[in-house]
Amino acid sequence: MSQRNREPLDRLTVVYGVVLALVIGVIEADLTLGLAVLALNGCVALLAFFILPNLRGRKGLVRFLGITIPLLVFYLFYRETVLVLANPDIIWMDGQVARLEMGLWEGIKPERSSPALGEFLAFSYMAYVPLLLVAAALLMNWGRPGDRAAELMIRQICIVWGVCYVLFLLIPVTGPRFIFGNVQEARIGTGIFSAIAKLNQDHGMLRGAAFPSAHVAATTVVTCSMWRLGRKFFWALLPPCVAVVVGAVYLGYHYLVDVVAGIAVAILAIGLDRAVNRRNRARDVLPADRAAANGVEIR
Repeated sequence: MSQRNREPLDRLTVVYGVVLALVIGVIEADLTLGLAVLALNGCVALLAFFILPNLRGRKGLVRFLGITIPLLVFYLFYRETVLVLANPDIIWMDGQVARLEMGLWEGIKPERSSPALGEFLAFSYMAYVPLLLVAAALLMNWGRPGDRAAELMIRQICIVWGVCYVLFLLIPVTGPRFIFGNVQEARIGTGIFSAIAKLNQDHGMLRGAAFPSAHVAATTVVTCSMWRLGRKFFWALLPPCVAVVVGAVYLGYHYLVDVVAGIAVAILAIGLDRAVNRRNRARDVLPADRAAANGVEIR
């Protein structure tokens, strides 16, 4: 196994699996449940910890899988939040979280809007995961291992997802479509992508996972990564990123405060990740390098 290609995300995945299991066990006050989740997360995280470095040491599609598989691992973590969010005794916090904008939603008249706009935004919102994969592919150096731009973006996406999942459990918010369902019904389109969106929200999305918006948080990471690391692709990916954010509110998946919180989580996570990286690089500088930087010769 190659230790050289191990990334901070590999260790983060192991630690996060443990943390999430503990949070679930504590909130549900169920030791057996917590231990079961811990065992599952431990197996998944350790598999990722030992396999992904080898994949990232390869080239082409294999390396791309090594970079992006953590998205699948963190999606499995997302599905585990249903162990709390499906509890019939859960207290929803829509009123507290969206207190300032509830009047806006209550005042919306559910008249039919443009079907074409609803269809486009439904497509954009459902194309969210492919957008993340396309961004990773554009940032990746396909010729050889070593280019870290794609790894950096995927790590930051996983960090913001992880923060969002814990907040889902601590501050469960259903979102406008559950409370003002007639608004979404009037706004969503009538085509195939709107039908897929309805199918996904009925069978794929979890009720209570609205605050903060994980879609917006990850999309913000993509936008910032493209600006810093892939400027030539930034303007091409900006419109779909904006469409995801607009669709999140327009189609009733999120309150405005969910969007703001998602952007804030992303900015804080990016800043923290960059600060930790700078500290680690400074710590790893060899004494000889430090001396050379200061003009001192070491014999």
